[in-house]
Order: sequence, then C-alpha cells, then structure tokens
Amino acid sequence: MSGMEDLNFCPVCGKNLPPDTSYCPACGNRLDDPVAEKREAEVEKKMGRERITIAAVLLLLYSIPMVILGIWLYVSSGNLAHEIFTNPDFASLIDMLVSEGETEASLASSIGLVGMLSIFAGSIGVAAAILAFMRKVWIIALILCMLSAIVGTVTLFGLIMGLIAFYMLYKAKPAFTS
Repeated sequence: MSGMEDLNFCPVCGKNLPPDTSYCPACGNRLDDPVAEKREAEVEKKMGRERITIAAVLLLLYSIPMVILGIWLYVSSGNLAHEIFTNPDFASLIDMLVSEGETEASLASSIGLVGMLSIFAGSIGVAAAILAFMRKVWIIALILCMLSAIVGTVTLFGLIMGLIAFYMLYKAKPAFTS
C-alpha cells in the first residue's frame, strides 16, 4: 500500500487507523482508491463545465441587451434629451435639471455616456462569455466578467447577473484548459 503507511486517521470520518489498512474500520472508506479519485476529478470537471455553461448564458442574457440598449441610447441621446426638455409631463424634472445647471446638450451628453458605458459593459461581458464557452484563459474570463459586472452597474440587473456569472466562473476553474 504505497503512501498509506503514514496515514494514521481516516480522511472521511477522522478515526484513528491501524497501520497498513486499506479500509477505515469505522466508516468503511477505502483509503487507497485511485479509481475513486479519478471519478471524483471527472465529476468536478463535469460540474465545472455545467457552471461555465450557466455563467456564459447569464453573461449573454445581460450583455447582448446591454449592447443593444447602449447603441440605442448613444444614437438617440440628442432626441431623448430633446423629448425630455420639451415634454410638459417632465416639467418638474426639467426644473430640477435646470436648477442644477443641466442643459439639453449636457443631458444628451450624459445619456450618450450611459450608452457608451452600456456598450462597453455588454461587449466585455460577451468577450467573457466567449472565453467561457471556449474554456480558455480562466483568469481573463474572470476579470472580464467582473469588469462587466462593475461597469454594468448602469443597470442593477447587469450587476446582479454579472456577479452570479463571476461566482460560477470562479468555481469552474478546473474545467478550463488554460
């Protein structure tokens, strides 16, 4: 029994073991089972692949709409600001914005900036999802996912989905090839 001579307690139940034993007399755990270790590693890898798939799908669920929303906000920022400033339903909002020194042009710039941030957050989320689907470069996928979640705070949904995806990718490290 190679390597088990030094083992003096069961790794499962913690009971003391007699020397040169293959099984724990207390719980029946086999002490030197390379097949079980290989099976356990395969199960962990399979769970990791499932986590990666879930994380990548979550990333795509919020990243693609973020890119679309961002493009719409960026392209429509001038029209949206004009709509807000000329719509009587927004009179109290306009008064508040004007009292803070906001103009139609500065509001359009702010909306455009939110649009660019949404495009950026969504794009890096898609990049993280692609790396996850490919099971490549775990640390980069993890960093992109976290960055997407942080920048995605433009929407609370992006932050929550990004953090869940980050956790899933973090736990799936064994399933990545690099």
